[in-house]
Amino acid sequence: FSFETDLTSVKKILKNDSAKPFMTLRKFSKLFCKRDFNWMNEIINKSFVHHFDFEALNHQENWDILKGSWLFLAPQYFRFLLYKNQPIGFCFALKDYNFIFSHKNSDLKNIFYALLKSRSLKRTRLIHIGLIPEFQGQGLASMLRWPIMNQMQKKGIESLESSYIDEGNQNSIGNVQSTEGKKLHEFFLYKISQ
Repeated sequence: FSFETDLTSVKKILKNDSAKPFMTLRKFSKLFCKRDFNWMNEIINKSFVHHFDFEALNHQENWDILKGSWLFLAPQYFRFLLYKNQPIGFCFALKDYNFIFSHKNSDLKNIFYALLKSRSLKRTRLIHIGLIPEFQGQGLASMLRWPIMNQMQKKGIESLESSYIDEGNQNSIGNVQSTEGKKLHEFFLYKISQ
């Protein structure tokens, strides 16, 4: 499924869930990006292992993805949830540059155009959200989403799309709905057996 949250109509901003004992939120740090990247990679490999057709990327593959989004990465849209100072979850969103990129342009021209038009984008896309299994199903993912949504509202962002949520992943669906997400699209994935 894909869900969209209309940030112009969200009334409940930055729910104060940060009072949970021993839990803190922290932005992604470009200064300590290697450490934060390692945290993200570890959480992805632990939290997505039971998802449909999940295949863990190796360290280099994940690093290449992060490097590819470096120019567009906004630390205010990337949060870690720490429990007793250990990372247990993260949420990562980007402005939705799909509306700018053109298959007719070179990669360099697309990047230049995206940087030029970045301020005018009013739509964002949640790239990843993950919690390690022992912390799933406790409503903690909303602690990651609300502050990011709050930052987006402050920056004039109008909508947040959360995509590719498996219909059996009731924790994620519940999280998106608890943060006022409404179903937008339904996708069908097929696995061809040989």
